[in-house]
Amino acid sequence: MNTDLRCLVHDRLVSEDLVSKNWSSLVLAACDGEDALAGLLSNSKAATPVTEEAPATKGTGAYLTSLTVEGFRGIGPRQTLTLTPGPGLTIVVGRNGSGKSSFAEALEVLLTGDSKRWMDRSKIWKEGWRNLHQVKTAAIEAKLALEGGGRATAGCSWDAEAGLEAQKSVAQIKGKTKTTLQALGWTAALESYRPFLSYNELGSMLDEGPSKLYDALSLVLGLEDLVNAQTALAECRLARQKPLDISDAAREQFVEQLKTLIAEEPDDRASHCLDALTTKNWGLDAVEKIVSTGAVPAATQDVTVLTRAVALDAGDPALVAAAVTALRAADA
Repeated sequence: MNTDLRCLVHDRLVSEDLVSKNWSSLVLAACDGEDALAGLLSNSKAATPVTEEAPATKGTGAYLTSLTVEGFRGIGPRQTLTLTPGPGLTIVVGRNGSGKSSFAEALEVLLTGDSKRWMDRSKIWKEGWRNLHQVKTAAIEAKLALEGGGRATAGCSWDAEAGLEAQKSVAQIKGKTKTTLQALGWTAALESYRPFLSYNELGSMLDEGPSKLYDALSLVLGLEDLVNAQTALAECRLARQKPLDISDAAREQFVEQLKTLIAEEPDDRASHCLDALTTKNWGLDAVEKIVSTGAVPAATQDVTVLTRAVALDAGDPALVAAAVTALRAADA
């Protein structure tokens, strides 16, 4: 899960006053993946609540300033589309066949390596990506203005007769050495927010049924990461629920046995074990202490002696006196 989404989960826990709960760190650990959740569960008896806000980090945003295309789709000789960089909606208007879609698809291929429009089409769609009037050279170059200042250039090119997948890409931030497109840190964002979707592609998302629509929206909104975290928590809970149920059933058997034992013959140790086992947390530590020492807690020792004394049968006083006289005579 990316840092921004994890921070949203943390902020929701804070806003609903849940971050102090002993399970809040389990939720955030699930956001970090199954390994993080398993590690927290195995290394601590109780999850420590998170009290510090997770730091938020964002990748460098960028705005397109110009796009130059050569030998791609409907564009033959080198052509440049200049744009005004900045936030908001940019609309490119032109007559049919003027190259609007070719520019859009060129930028998408440059940034993602493919075109959403061709993914589920027959092979012939990809074979026609080169311009018929300029088959020897094909190249795409985008100039970008970076948020916070600075400029960058990203480009790709193909050798003569090379396939679409054989593109050679390069990127460079002004003043720095050349690098790859992946080094700019936009790979994950481009998967979730593809730069261009045509009207037909947007419509197809709605026509392919609820499942496909959910998958598409889930990817854009980050729901998939939240579902994965929820699934990890559910699986961990189920894995522990079965042994818990088995142990609880055994505890219930012990409780019934203790009740029967106490009814037949009162015993302080059994009574204290029964009290401990019927508490919310089962009181296993208290039971273990009583069983290992063979005695009830010291705080009740005096009461126990008095209770046993009251329960003793002293016998008939006359018979006791006669027995004492006989013993003394025998001793003499």
